[in-house]
Order: sequence, then structure tokens, then C-alpha cells
Amino acid sequence: FPYTTLFRSLMVGLVSTFGINFSVAIPPVAKNVLQVGATGYGFLMAATGVGSLTAALTIATLGKPSARVLVGGGIMLGLLEVVFALSRSFPLSLLAMFGVGFGVISMSATANTLIQLNVPDHLRGRVMSVYTTVFAGSTPVGALGTGAVASPLGAAVAVGIAGLLSALVALAGAVYVFRTGLADHSGETEFGSGGVGVHGGVLAEIANAGTPGPAAAMAVALTADSTDLLAPAAVGAGAGARTRP
Repeated sequence: FPYTTLFRSLMVGLVSTFGINFSVAIPPVAKNVLQVGATGYGFLMAATGVGSLTAALTIATLGKPSARVLVGGGIMLGLLEVVFALSRSFPLSLLAMFGVGFGVISMSATANTLIQLNVPDHLRGRVMSVYTTVFAGSTPVGALGTGAVASPLGAAVAVGIAGLLSALVALAGAVYVFRTGLADHSGETEFGSGGVGVHGGVLAEIANAGTPGPAAAMAVALTADSTDLLAPAAVGAGAGARTRP
């Protein structure tokens, strides 16, 4: 799990740095570019909220998070921010902001879920604290960059650059996902009382063999506490194994 968890946290952190700070640039775009004033700004942010709610309901309906949704949400967020930056039509801007909200929640909620499903129980709190720090702590840093770009070049240009960088990061993540076979990985396998997370190949080895093979032994050695190593359930012939969808 360390590499997949690092990838998800890194991708969300970078996209958050570049793309999720768009809220600081929307007011000047609404006033000076779209010329819709405070009322139009309210509708733009409401469109973002509706998109976020739609994404949350869609993910809940799907019921099985995957890395495809994670990278797809990041790409959608970045590309639609570019569309918003180029738009001079208020209806098109509303649609773009709806898509931005959809992309933000698709990426962040899926990353959150996948990380929690693939981290051992005894490490989940520590890993999630780092993930939350990366996710929430990177956005203010990016806001400073957005403001620095918006001051000489304009808010719309700043949003466009942020969206382009976010899309590039997400595209790089998509390449990594498909090259490493993580595109459809969504669950975890646990065995023993310590909640040790292992991948499907280890589960198959435990289920099909009377004694744990090298892959299972390595998974236990790398991820379990010392108490897990001594627990019979942790090294039994799959008696304590269970798969989390």
C-alpha cells in the first residue's frame, strides 16, 4: 500500500495546490470579465455546489471507488477551469463551474475512500492525518500563487494556468495508473486481527495453499505489528482472511 497511498496523496496535494483554490479568483472574474456582479457570483458558486452534490451522489451510487474516478475527476477539474477562464458567456461559465465542483468531489472523495480502504487499521489514523494535511494545507499555498499571477495578468488567466497545471498533473497520474495496473484497483484484503492490508495475489496464495507462501510472509513482515506476527490467525491457512469490497 505505501506506493499507491503516496500516489493518491501526492496527486490530490498537487491538484489542490493548483486547482482547488479557484474560489479566490472567481469574484474578480464575475465582476470584471463576466460582468454579472454579486448575484452572478452567487450563481457560479451555487453551480459548484450542485456539481459537488451530484458527484457525491454519483460516487455513492457506484458503490465501488476506483483510480479511474480519481484521475478522471482531476482531469475534469483542470480542463473545466480552463474552459471557465476562456469563457465570456455566463451560461457556459455556469456549466463549467458545475463540472469543476463535480471534478473536485470525484477526485477528493475517491482518494479519501481508496486510502482508507488500503491502509492497515493500525496505521489509518496516521496516514489520514498526513493526507488531510496535504489536502487542506496545500490549497492556501496555491492561493498565494494564484494571487501573484492574477495581480499582473488578471484573474481569468490565473484560473486558466491553475486549471492547466491541474490537468497536467492528473494526466500524469492517469499514465501512472494505467501503466501500473491500478485503474480498477478498489479494495483491500485483510487477514488476522491486526487488519493487515495485502493485495489480491496474496489473498489467492493464502486461500489456495495450506501454509502461507513467500508473498504472504513478506506482506506480514512488511505491514504487521510484532503482535500480528505472533498471532496464529495472521499466518493461518486463510482462516481469518476476509475481503473488503
